[in-house]
Amino acid sequence: MAGSGGSGCVSFFRDTFVARGPPNGGNGGSGGSVWFEVDENETSLNCVKQQLKARPGANGQGKSMHGSGGKDLVVKVPKGTMVREILRDQQVLGSDETGAGFLGTL
Repeated sequence: MAGSGGSGCVSFFRDTFVARGPPNGGNGGSGGSVWFEVDENETSLNCVKQQLKARPGANGQGKSMHGSGGKDLVVKVPKGTMVREILRDQQVLGSDETGAGFLGTL
């Protein structure tokens, strides 16, 4: 799962000689992405966690300072790995070890 973006900042410019300054809050940084990279030395998926999440972006600050972007997560997988996304409320049609089919919800 990609990292969430940082929150923006609500801030207004304040100065002695400026009665009502303009807004100067910064935007939040974008979240990191998840990348899958083929590694010829990997032979199994044992080292891969079940839930992957990239780093979130930093929050914005005053003085028009934007938050930094989140760090990407690179997952090394063996050659031939198929990657797919299954949503939590999505129904899955599959079979168990005996070959009997089932319909379930993740």
